[in-house]
Amino acid sequence: MPAIRDTLARFGTETGVAFEFSGRLARSLPDDLETLAFRVVQEALQNVAKHADATTVSVHVETDANQLRIEVEDDGRGFDTGEVREFLRTGRVGLASMRERVELASGTFAVRSNVGRGTAVMASVPLDTALVVAAN
Repeated sequence: MPAIRDTLARFGTETGVAFEFSGRLARSLPDDLETLAFRVVQEALQNVAKHADATTVSVHVETDANQLRIEVEDDGRGFDTGEVREFLRTGRVGLASMRERVELASGTFAVRSNVGRGTAVMASVPLDTALVVAAN
């Protein structure tokens, strides 16, 4: 959580985008899941800085007894989600990188976006499954 807060503060300073952070960890996370959460937030913020033309971004990270949830949402220009294949073809792989990280931890990854209405990146990783994966 401190690394995410620091990254978000640096992002706000460098881009001038207003931000808010919320989060609650109901239990401690293994190092690999802390890294996963940080990388997803970091990549999502890079996408906001490069593509969104946003004025605000919010980051929410939480756990309950069973899962880690991450959400990064901006109020930027958004995009047609049907264009994701074209993004991959032209080398814009940020979304694919986030999805791959989350799915390797047996999680789910989703992007919600509408042109002119911003984008939300959401990831959910089951904690117990992730612990088993990390142990192997």
